Amino acid sequence: MDTMENIMTRRSTKAYTGEPVTDRELETIIRAGMQSTSAFNSRPWCMVTVQNRDTLNTMIGYTPWWKMLGTAAAAIVVCGDLKKTEKMSRGFIVDSCAASAMSMILAARAI
Repeated sequence: MDTMENIMTRRSTKAYTGEPVTDRELETIIRAGMQSTSAFNSRPWCMVTVQNRDTLNTMIGYTPWWKMLGTAAAAIVVCGDLKKTEKMSRGFIVDSCAASAMSMILAARAI
């Protein structure tokens, strides 16, 4: 898929098929996130993959924005590591993690 087509045809969804996601696909998606830009090249992200149905169901109760996990086969949680941002403004951690998440979204769309 062409890069611009990927960007322009990406869409948000809150309903998933539950179709299994392979470990290789998850690894590819995470690798894409790790290639994204970050402030001061700090790479302050840490990704946690979740494929266990009971865990996904439990996560639904953590925040109202995670209800879609009820139909998802897997989730990647992007966490910011504050220890990697000690030399700069911690305000950049959100920007860096968001850039990483967008790279993963585009990788998932390409797959």
